[in-house]
Amino acid sequence: MKRDKPFWTISELIALLKSRELHIEDENLARRFLHQINYYRFSGYAREFQINPAHGDDQFAKGVSFEHIRQLMTLDSQLRHLLLQQLEVIETTIRAEYAHELGRLFGNTAFYLDEDTYVDVKGKPSQIVDGIIRDLGRSNSRMIGHYTDTNIKDPMSRYREVPIWVAVEVMSFGRISNMLVYMKEITPAKKVAKNIGVQWGPFSETIHSFSVLRNICAHWMQLWNRTLDIQCHVPKKYRPRNIKFTPNSMYAAIIMLNHYRLKIDGNNDIGDTIEKMLNDNPEFGNGIRNPQMK
Repeated sequence: MKRDKPFWTISELIALLKSRELHIEDENLARRFLHQINYYRFSGYAREFQINPAHGDDQFAKGVSFEHIRQLMTLDSQLRHLLLQQLEVIETTIRAEYAHELGRLFGNTAFYLDEDTYVDVKGKPSQIVDGIIRDLGRSNSRMIGHYTDTNIKDPMSRYREVPIWVAVEVMSFGRISNMLVYMKEITPAKKVAKNIGVQWGPFSETIHSFSVLRNICAHWMQLWNRTLDIQCHVPKKYRPRNIKFTPNSMYAAIIMLNHYRLKIDGNNDIGDTIEKMLNDNPEFGNGIRNPQMK
């Protein structure tokens, strides 16, 4: 059923928050902040401090302040920036390694546009191929144009000359992760894992989880007190001994991100920075490691 939602001004929204017992010390600061980030982004974090929002009790717990919620959002923003730095190194490495190994095996044919290349599960082959064609069609890359005949209307035929090492640069990371998961020929993916020095077992599923996390970070969505839709499996030997975390938490993906980054270039600076942030801010850290959404 469609619900009619009236428009509220920022001043009206601040008044609403105050009526729900949220302490706001500086209304001008709160007004500027809500103009910058959107009230409904703020409300995703604020919800965790309301008494029982799932059942209509939107009153805030005693002593909760606007500033406290804003600080959590600031930490979340800082974490997203750090994760994007880790993801950039991992994603570009995966693109390069996978394209190289696929090219080694398949040559310059556009094998990736053949649905028979993929395991036939729930229409995935057509979804992957259609998605790749959309990625190629949106690109204004000169390299794509070099291999494309724009006079051919049929997109399947238009991109038949685009080799994988060119196409991979315009594919979304999600598309690449789908190729890793659903390609019938897994030899190239196994070689990528070996080249990087990571365990094969959860490799394709881990990259799939990374692609979901990347989209969350790229769209500046909430990390704190949220679970990851595609769980990132953490082998037992990589689990910290003295830190408890839930399997579908953001922290599980962070562990594996730090592990992959260390294997790729030996850099653990960002990983150490993230751990310090989580340890120095226990409430924030617990929401990343053990999310409990209201």
